Amino acid sequence: MRKVRTMATGCLSVILLLAPALYAQGILGTWQATLPVDNSPHVQLRITQASDGALRGVFDRFDWTTSVPLSTITFLAPDLNAAAPVIDIAFHARLGPDGKSLQGTWQQAKHSYPLTFTLATPETLWKRDNGAPMALSADPAFEVAVIRPSEPGKTQRSFALRTRHFNARNSTVFQMVKFAYALQSRQIEGAPEWFESVRFDIDAEPDTEGVPNEQQYRLMLRKLLAERFQLRTHILQRVVPVYALTLQNKTPRLDPADDPNGHSHIFVKQIDDGQTLGQFMDFTMPDVADFLMGFLPERQILDETGLKGRVNFTMTIATASTQGPANDTAAEYFHAIEPLGFKLIPRKAPIDILVIDHLEKPSAN
Repeated sequence: MRKVRTMATGCLSVILLLAPALYAQGILGTWQATLPVDNSPHVQLRITQASDGALRGVFDRFDWTTSVPLSTITFLAPDLNAAAPVIDIAFHARLGPDGKSLQGTWQQAKHSYPLTFTLATPETLWKRDNGAPMALSADPAFEVAVIRPSEPGKTQRSFALRTRHFNARNSTVFQMVKFAYALQSRQIEGAPEWFESVRFDIDAEPDTEGVPNEQQYRLMLRKLLAERFQLRTHILQRVVPVYALTLQNKTPRLDPADDPNGHSHIFVKQIDDGQTLGQFMDFTMPDVADFLMGFLPERQILDETGLKGRVNFTMTIATASTQGPANDTAAEYFHAIEPLGFKLIPRKAPIDILVIDHLEKPSAN
């Protein structure tokens, strides 16, 4: 009798351990709905399960150009709670008896309304029509490029990289060179006086079919700078103090991005305790290093993590440190990246310096 009881107790323990994972299976997949707001945009919740059993989720609104990770997602059958605080979105719902619907309340900013999601099948799945990606083997250039002086008094700057059509607004050649060559300010020398002050608007179309990825845009912009701005350069190396971005452990707290050919972007929101919440989407490790250099300007940051591909992650930082470099900025960012599984190690290393040999204001369209 005691042996039977022991076996029964063991079976019950296994069932209790497996229960959360079994419950989670019922919520995995892509759920679709149409928001009852202007233009009735399609939205999706994509819910997956990590290797540790934790749920992961992404919110996608089809009239936006980017997806947003769900920083909170829990499912205790039949109840789902999901939220993306960085854009003030929350959804509380109950899984239907057939496992194919989620009926609940959608909250966005100060508005809330009933909303029902349905589980998508391969036949009913909505897909964005962003066009086919450009072939990875392509060597594109801009076939047509219109360059004009920016309107005086404009302050907002933008680069549009997520469609076939490239446009830059209110951008200096300094900003274009930094993007085209993936460099920091300290890596550019020999520029003329107007390099950082004269601003341009650019509209351009590639000469190759498909939507370019970020590296193809960089290549096309380098060719444009050479052709229309007569940019001529050479590279030299200089040994300088750097920070090496390394891993504290083998499993950093990062989620794989949905789109391996995506473009990095950040959602930020100030929260009540003097902190700023940042959700980082489609970042490569060089993107992470580049972001950190904006707040650690005294040293170049070299990616030595060995991690490939694009990832999503969340980071919280003191709001005061996001306003610009300050005495304690380095300490704040050193502390902020540690929970992600990273550390910065000071040392010296050679870095590339782009020396500008020749540069002119652009030729006529």
